Amino acid sequence: SPPPQQPAEAGTPPADAQKSPMAGFTLDVKAQGIDILQLSPEAIHALQSLAQRNKELSNWEQDFQKQEAYILALNQRVNQRAEDIKKMITTTEELLQKVSTQEGKQIAKTAQVFQKMKPKQAAAALNGLTVDQAYLIFAQLKPATIAPILALMDTGKSAQISAMLDRLG
Repeated sequence: SPPPQQPAEAGTPPADAQKSPMAGFTLDVKAQGIDILQLSPEAIHALQSLAQRNKELSNWEQDFQKQEAYILALNQRVNQRAEDIKKMITTTEELLQKVSTQEGKQIAKTAQVFQKMKPKQAAAALNGLTVDQAYLIFAQLKPATIAPILALMDTGKSAQISAMLDRLG
């Protein structure tokens, strides 16, 4: 069995502690009310290990608090950006509604013009539009006006528009 070690003075590690990862670490035993002379080297080492572990936990807690603050700041930024995006979506929807309303009014006015035209003139003008544009105008016309115009239009375009109008009901 190894020879017994002399008790270490308060606040200094035992001689064999110099080999451990705890080397150089001191324990404030006076503040804890511990009489170092009454403790075995193993108890001193255990207290030093506990103190080191406490220090590590304290460091981890500080790191955790820093990370938590960083995450909270990021969360605030994300929430702010989400609010900004919601506002942009609302603004965009309002603008699209205005454009849609204006386009709807314009299409209705254009349809009124076609409604007053002779079928041959209307067919010639509508043949110059895309199928989608022509459909939007046909959707605004009175049913009695549609058939004579479609009969005079390009057959392919007329068939596509008829199919679209059938889906409209």
